[in-house]
Amino acid sequence: MILVDDITEVVSHKSDEEYKNIVDDVLKGRLRMVELEVLREWRIATNILAEAFREKYYPDETFWHWAGDEVGDVFFIGDYSYNDLGRMRKALELDATREQVEDYFDLELECYQIDESKPELNFENYVKSKKVTT
Repeated sequence: MILVDDITEVVSHKSDEEYKNIVDDVLKGRLRMVELEVLREWRIATNILAEAFREKYYPDETFWHWAGDEVGDVFFIGDYSYNDLGRMRKALELDATREQVEDYFDLELECYQIDESKPELNFENYVKSKKVTT
């Protein structure tokens, strides 16, 4: 482990500009390590979210994957693909049914095929409206 005295010895004969560059490099290295750790934690959390989504909505499906092994990109399971982590999270938060999740997916696809539009209701309002009518 590098001690403060060791660093002081190394940089004591450096100009202010050289010292600043060394400090900047150290801080950038630490920032990069933090960035990598955050990304690692995000991948873990994203996979946990995907597995919770699978367990709730597709309990009989044992195989799911991310397109191109890109965690958080397009999630494939059964006959469906989900490219919106927010939708997966929202489905779990709202305790939506599998039927609501798949019906809205189909509605989005239908709207897009007709005129490349989106449904009038967003997913949350769609689920809430279905809970009121049932």
